[in-house]
Amino acid sequence: VGCDDCGVYPVIGRRWQCQDCPDDMGYDLCGECYDATKDVKKPRKGRFNQHHLPTHEMVDVGQKRSLHHDIQDANPGVPLVQLISWIDDAMQRG
Repeated sequence: VGCDDCGVYPVIGRRWQCQDCPDDMGYDLCGECYDATKDVKKPRKGRFNQHHLPTHEMVDVGQKRSLHHDIQDANPGVPLVQLISWIDDAMQRG
Protein backbone atom coordinates (compact mmCIF):
# COMPACT_ATOMS: atom_id res chain seq x y z
CA VAL A 1 0.00 0.00 0.00
CA GLY A 2 1.31 3.42 -0.95
CA CYS A 3 0.68 6.87 0.50
CA ASP A 4 -1.90 8.81 -1.52
CA ASP A 5 -0.29 12.13 -0.57
CA CYS A 6 3.50 11.81 -0.93
CA GLY A 7 3.48 8.60 -3.02
CA VAL A 8 5.89 6.59 -0.85
CA TYR A 9 5.57 2.85 -1.53
CA PRO A 10 5.34 0.77 0.49
CA VAL A 11 4.25 2.73 3.52
CA ILE A 12 6.74 1.96 6.26
CA GLY A 13 5.61 2.57 9.81
CA ARG A 14 2.16 3.88 10.69
CA ARG A 15 -0.49 3.86 7.98
CA TRP A 16 -3.82 5.67 8.10
CA GLN A 17 -6.77 4.43 6.03
CA CYS A 18 -9.97 6.29 5.17
CA GLN A 19 -13.11 4.49 6.28
CA ASP A 20 -15.36 6.52 3.97
CA CYS A 21 -13.60 6.52 0.58
CA PRO A 22 -14.77 3.64 -1.67
CA ASP A 23 -12.86 0.40 -1.08
CA ASP A 24 -12.09 -0.16 -4.76
CA MET A 25 -9.65 2.77 -4.69
CA GLY A 26 -9.33 3.63 -1.00
CA TYR A 27 -7.31 6.47 0.48
CA ASP A 28 -4.21 5.79 2.57
CA LEU A 29 -1.63 8.05 4.19
CA CYS A 30 1.76 7.37 5.73
CA GLY A 31 2.17 8.59 9.30
CA GLU A 32 4.15 11.67 8.26
CA CYS A 33 1.53 12.84 5.75
CA TYR A 34 -1.32 12.15 8.18
CA ASP A 35 0.39 14.25 10.85
CA ALA A 36 1.05 17.04 8.34
CA THR A 37 -2.49 17.11 6.90
CA LYS A 38 -4.82 16.08 9.74
CA ASP A 39 -5.80 19.70 10.41
CA VAL A 40 -6.23 20.65 6.73
CA LYS A 41 -9.89 21.44 6.10
CA LYS A 42 -10.00 21.13 2.31
CA PRO A 43 -10.72 18.11 0.08
CA ARG A 44 -7.69 16.11 -1.04
CA LYS A 45 -7.54 14.51 -4.48
CA GLY A 46 -5.06 11.75 -3.74
CA ARG A 47 -2.86 10.02 -6.32
CA PHE A 48 -5.85 8.50 -8.10
CA ASN A 49 -8.27 11.45 -7.85
CA GLN A 50 -10.16 9.91 -4.91
CA HIS A 51 -11.60 13.24 -3.64
CA HIS A 52 -11.00 12.42 0.01
CA LEU A 53 -12.89 14.84 2.29
CA PRO A 54 -11.69 16.24 5.64
CA THR A 55 -14.92 14.95 7.26
CA HIS A 56 -13.98 11.35 6.43
CA GLU A 57 -12.87 9.12 9.29
CA MET A 58 -9.21 8.07 9.18
CA VAL A 59 -8.14 4.99 11.16
CA ASP A 60 -4.60 4.04 12.18
CA VAL A 61 -4.20 0.52 10.76
CA GLY A 62 -0.70 0.20 12.14
CA GLN A 63 2.21 -1.33 10.33
CA LYS A 64 1.76 -4.36 8.10
CA ARG A 65 4.91 -6.21 7.19
CA SER A 66 5.53 -7.44 3.69
CA LEU A 67 8.27 -9.26 1.85
CA HIS A 68 9.72 -5.84 0.99
CA HIS A 69 10.08 -5.06 4.70
CA ASP A 70 11.84 -8.36 5.41
CA ILE A 71 14.25 -7.91 2.50
CA GLN A 72 14.93 -4.30 3.51
CA ASP A 73 15.65 -5.40 7.10
CA ALA A 74 18.11 -8.01 5.81
CA ASN A 75 19.85 -5.43 3.57
CA PRO A 76 19.79 -2.15 5.55
CA GLY A 77 22.42 -0.41 3.43
CA VAL A 78 20.69 -1.03 0.10
CA PRO A 79 18.21 1.61 -1.17
CA LEU A 80 14.60 0.42 -1.50
CA VAL A 81 14.61 1.17 -5.24
CA GLN A 82 17.54 -1.24 -5.72
CA LEU A 83 15.85 -3.94 -3.60
CA ILE A 84 12.67 -3.68 -5.67
CA SER A 85 14.75 -3.97 -8.85
CA TRP A 86 16.40 -7.13 -7.50
CA ILE A 87 13.01 -8.63 -6.62
CA ASP A 88 11.63 -7.82 -10.08
CA ASP A 89 14.69 -9.39 -11.74
CA ALA A 90 14.38 -12.53 -9.61
CA MET A 91 10.67 -12.87 -10.39
CA GLN A 92 11.28 -12.52 -14.13
CA ARG A 93 13.93 -15.26 -14.01
CA GLY A 94 11.50 -17.49 -12.13
